[in-house]
Amino acid sequence: MKKHLVFISTFILFLASCEKEAMSTQKNNQKNHASMDKEIITLKKQLEKGVKATIGDAVDYQIEYSDDDLKIEEKLLSEILEKHGFKSLNNEEFKIKIKSIFAREIDYSSNKEFIYINNLNKCSRDPVYFRNNVIDFDGNFIYKQNKFIAPLLVIPELIDYEKKYPEIINYEKMLPAEYLNKNGDKIKIKKWGNESNLMQERNLNIQTIVARNKYMLNESKADFTWLKFHDKSFLESLVKMHGYYSDEDLNKFVLEKNILNIDELGKILWIQRCDGKFIINQKLFDVISQSSEEDKAKYLNAISEYLSKKVNSNSSDFNNKFSNKAEVLGKIAYFCSKVISKENRYYDFFSILGSVDGGKKYEEEFKKNNFYGISDFKQIWEETKTGGIAYPRME
Repeated sequence: MKKHLVFISTFILFLASCEKEAMSTQKNNQKNHASMDKEIITLKKQLEKGVKATIGDAVDYQIEYSDDDLKIEEKLLSEILEKHGFKSLNNEEFKIKIKSIFAREIDYSSNKEFIYINNLNKCSRDPVYFRNNVIDFDGNFIYKQNKFIAPLLVIPELIDYEKKYPEIINYEKMLPAEYLNKNGDKIKIKKWGNESNLMQERNLNIQTIVARNKYMLNESKADFTWLKFHDKSFLESLVKMHGYYSDEDLNKFVLEKNILNIDELGKILWIQRCDGKFIINQKLFDVISQSSEEDKAKYLNAISEYLSKKVNSNSSDFNNKFSNKAEVLGKIAYFCSKVISKENRYYDFFSILGSVDGGKKYEEEFKKNNFYGISDFKQIWEETKTGGIAYPRME
């Protein structure tokens, strides 16, 4: 009798387990179908808008997207990144990285799903729902839930939609080549299906997004190397626009790229944060200090030229405030002098500032700000403001 009871109990538990597993499978299938339905609905809307649109006499019509498009992009890119070896961070790790790179805070208690990083106006917090064209729109979304960064891209730019959804081919073919927008303007579209280089563009999009995220978030040097050859402007924007100074290899790359352009060099030397603070790229001077004597001379000569150009300039770089100008140029001169002082020699960077009314105006500003709390700033300023010992091969 006991054996029968044990058998019956085991059988009941087995049936319950099977039922639970079947329900779980059914729920997953329903979830997958719902997700696929949303993807198809979004894809159809994107195909209706076309890859490109014009209004009137072939004037570009900017195609606007929405959070629904971003949600599908997030899902697709999460799968793509995982497939290409991207290692997802936890919330705290991601917050620290984003703060370090973009100087933006992520609040996980907020129900906001996406944060927009504007490369044309870094202090703007408004999301831009247009695909990048560099001239009018250039930015990236931070995807909080899946913890990665990407520009706004639509489904045809990420997957072979014709292969995944063969039934969509005829749907796109039947779409009209023009439509009326909400203002009643006639909009002519170019269809995604007629794009001859779509596969190559798609592959490049994927390579670029994977490389950017693996470099920034996984610290992959191999992907940094790829970006140096294929995505130079993005790497430069990290330093020039957002003030990401932590990576010495990145600093060296951007310095070499801009050493012959004095105005662009200035964008590498310092940045003004959105809170109004001026930040000097101190890590750059570590790079210069560790360089060969020939490269060191080249870099310091270029910075000397920058200081000479700015000291008498009335440009609006410093918000038209002399106090800002004195702080930025003074700190740059100080850090340049420190590069040389390690060999007990000073190059007269401060004498460039001293060339204006004997440096009285700058000295007054330095004193007012207690020499910016830098212990030996006053000493080096006084030793070199009206002269100094030239660094070998820099005369």
